[in-house]
Amino acid sequence: MKGAKGISRAKAQRESKAKIQIPTILEIREIADAIRPQYRALVWVMVGCGLRIGEASALTVDSIDFANHSLRVNRQVARDSTKREDGIPDGASGRLWVRNLKHKGEEFARTLPLPDFVSTELRRHLRDHKPWGEDGYLFPNITRTNYLDRSAWSRVILGEAVAEAGISRTVRGHWFRHYFASVCLAAGVPITDLANWLGHSSPQIVLDTYAHLMPDAPDRTRTAMDAALGGADGGTLVVDLRTGDVLTGADAVLTFPAHRHSVAGGRRVVASRG
Repeated sequence: MKGAKGISRAKAQRESKAKIQIPTILEIREIADAIRPQYRALVWVMVGCGLRIGEASALTVDSIDFANHSLRVNRQVARDSTKREDGIPDGASGRLWVRNLKHKGEEFARTLPLPDFVSTELRRHLRDHKPWGEDGYLFPNITRTNYLDRSAWSRVILGEAVAEAGISRTVRGHWFRHYFASVCLAAGVPITDLANWLGHSSPQIVLDTYAHLMPDAPDRTRTAMDAALGGADGGTLVVDLRTGDVLTGADAVLTFPAHRHSVAGGRRVVASRG
C-alpha cells in the first residue's frame, strides 16, 4: 500500500522511525530555561501546540484566545525574494514575509487547544516582552527589526540554548512538534483530530510519520484510562513513549495528563505531576 507521497507505507514508517527523535521533558525544560528570555514562551508554544517554527513566528496578540483556551493559526513566516514590505529589511536569501498557510486561503486556518501551562507562559511573555509591529507579533527576531527567520532560530537561538543547557546531542526545532504529536498519540487523541491540529492534509500522513510510536495503542489507552480514572493516589500517569511502560522519574518522555481536571465536592481540582 502506498503512503502519502507514493512510497510504500512500510517504507515510510521505517524512514520516519529512523529520523524522528523526541526530546525528553527534562531536555525541553533545560532548553526553555537556557534560551533567551524572549523565546521561552516560543518553546512551550511549539511543545504544547505542535506548531512549525514558521507558524509560531507569525503568531500575534490576536492569535490567542485566553477566554476560550484556544490558539488561532492562520499564517506563517516564509522567504520570497520577490516580496517587498515597507520598513522590513531584505534578508540574505530573500525577503521574509507573512503569508497564509501553504499559500492557501483563510479556510485552511486552524484553531488549536491552548493548554494551561502554555497559556501561563504566554501571559508572562506579554507581561515582559512588548509585541512587535503594528500587528503585534509575539516573537520577532533578536534585534526586533524583522520577522523571526527559521535559520536564525535553529542556528543561533536554539543552538546556543542547547549548548548552554549542556545537551550533547543535536536538538532540532521540529522535535518539539514531534513531542506534541507523541503526547497526543500516547493519550489516545484521535488521528483525525491530531492531523487537523498539526496542519496535515490527511490523517494518513500522521500514520505514516508516527505509527512506530503507537504499536501498543490499545493497551496503552486502557492503562492510561485506568490510571486516570481509578488511581487511588490521584497521581499523574507517566508513560515512556519508547516502550509504552508506565514510569516515574526524570527520564520519562511523557506525562499524561500534564494537568488533569476533575470535580470533587462541587469544586475544580487540578492534579499535577508530583
